[in-house]
Amino acid sequence: SDLLARGVDPASLAPACAKGSADGSVVFRRTRMEQGFQAMFRERAFESFGLRLRGRIATLGSPRPGEPRETKPAGRWLSAMGVHPTLRIDGLQEPGSIVGQLEAFQPDLITASVGTLLRVADHLIATGHDRIRPRIVVAGDEELAPVVRRQLAQAFGVAPLQTYASNEFQLLGWECRTQGGIHTCDDSAIVEVLVDGRPAVPGEEGDVVATSLHAYAMPLIRYRLGDKVTRGPAACACGQPFSVIGEFRQAGSALDSHHQAAHPIALNG
Repeated sequence: SDLLARGVDPASLAPACAKGSADGSVVFRRTRMEQGFQAMFRERAFESFGLRLRGRIATLGSPRPGEPRETKPAGRWLSAMGVHPTLRIDGLQEPGSIVGQLEAFQPDLITASVGTLLRVADHLIATGHDRIRPRIVVAGDEELAPVVRRQLAQAFGVAPLQTYASNEFQLLGWECRTQGGIHTCDDSAIVEVLVDGRPAVPGEEGDVVATSLHAYAMPLIRYRLGDKVTRGPAACACGQPFSVIGEFRQAGSALDSHHQAAHPIALNG
């Protein structure tokens, strides 16, 4: 409640959509409009990966007790109109069960955490199963190491792509299919890369500090995520009008690590 904006009625907010600490004492909530923005940003990233309007999406996740299966009305509306029909699969199931559901659904795009994708990939490779051939595989929650990319490509028959996101900010960036860096979602959040309080120069690794541009219920301003990323050029060589980051090492959020509320930081001390 301390993080809610003044004048916001908690009853008007969308159901809990992200846990901000290990013991569940901090819950990030959003307005319906915020969720609509996030759905549009996610759709744009998927389209940049080559997903067509009627492309089928399979999401492998870890449902939390007491959370609804779908908290994004925009996503439900799109599915109801036949745009990106989506199947949500419990990623904690046995890999064989997940594979069976994927085979029946035959998605164009599969998205999951790296760990979940690897569990499924191990099963596919071990059993010689080759009847799941999505056009796009999207991994989140950590950087894709070269060995992991090779394993996922072997299992699914397509080179994986990655997104950069967090519970607090949702989508922060997505991989460029042309250059390989990460386009930052500049119209959703201001992503700063700082070294000892100063902006990092291209090629230099620093701490991620982000400000959400569409957080109306729980504003996060100059919030230190705890992640390390490499600052890229001001714009991608592919021509897309977004800033770029390179390699990233994603840690738990500041709330996960310290169990404290979001706090702003200053550029100079």
